[in-house]
Amino acid sequence: MIDVKALAQSTAAVLREFLPGMVDQATAPLRERVAALEASIANAKGLQYRGTFAAGSAYDVGDTVTHGGSLWHCNQSTKDRPGEGSPDWTLAVKRGRDGKDAIR
Repeated sequence: MIDVKALAQSTAAVLREFLPGMVDQATAPLRERVAALEASIANAKGLQYRGTFAAGSAYDVGDTVTHGGSLWHCNQSTKDRPGEGSPDWTLAVKRGRDGKDAIR
């Protein structure tokens, strides 16, 4: 006859010995990914409105400026003017049409 209690105790002892290492090994890649994402978030600057574009000023990734009535997002560090074919800028909000004078 099988001693179920003794079998359960020995199985529990084996699990206590090996299971933590197996869990650590299985979750190591996930912990690395989480750490990388947390570092990325901690270093993220977000969007920073820098006002109207000023020639000669340096702009960094995440900066936004207005130029020609439109809002531009900076993709990489640059001093280039937005809207002149530079890959450094992306049009975020296009200038709208001018309004007509109201008649009262």
